[in-house]
Amino acid sequence: MREAPLVFLDLEMTGLEPKRHRVVQVSMCRVRGGDVEAELTSFVGAPVGAKVGNEHVHGIQAENLEEAPAFVDLVPRLAALLEGAIAVGH
Repeated sequence: MREAPLVFLDLEMTGLEPKRHRVVQVSMCRVRGGDVEAELTSFVGAPVGAKVGNEHVHGIQAENLEEAPAFVDLVPRLAALLEGAIAVGH
């Protein structure tokens, strides 16, 4: 287990209902044996005029998302970090 790659995952969301809410920020850190192998932190773009929601929790404002990539565009990088690893959510 000591040498197993672990990927720590943190998501910021607009709310807690999967059918209504979405991801606004994703952070992943791949660690093996105490060494960071790779990491990614990115805002996730929103449709124009979309409400961010829960700003009081995560502090993310609509302007933070204006130039951010869409979630679908982040998927290849996220998948590469997760490949062969144990996901650890927090």
